Amino acid sequence: MNADGPGPWTVQAIGYTYEVTGVSRTTAAPFPRWWDPPVPAISVRGTVLRTEANSHTSMGWELRDQNGHKLTAPTGTSPDPPGEWENTPTLGQTIPFELVVYDGSPAVTSLTLTITDFHRSDYPLIISNIPVA
Repeated sequence: MNADGPGPWTVQAIGYTYEVTGVSRTTAAPFPRWWDPPVPAISVRGTVLRTEANSHTSMGWELRDQNGHKLTAPTGTSPDPPGEWENTPTLGQTIPFELVVYDGSPAVTSLTLTITDFHRSDYPLIISNIPVA
């Protein structure tokens, strides 16, 4: 789906609904050491709703900037790098998620979020042109 207009932006998978509810600029440590100064980062927030019973238990995610460059996640962010989550909601339950990635240089202006079910990697869910203000 193309994220034209204001959010939230929603995609439907087999048994799950993913919704991106907000994007904001933030900071993140470049390494998991408390003395490292924080660097520019982007936070993508949303929800996952489990809509039907199935055996799908883990999803992969990837964020790319407006030029197609893959953005990396700081260690210790949620969901755990390198880009997967295994926090499967129970049927009918909605759980929040937050994806944090380093900002680019020049600053990122839009994102493409790709969600891949590890059981159906040939069927990615893509939300493109998510604006980053």
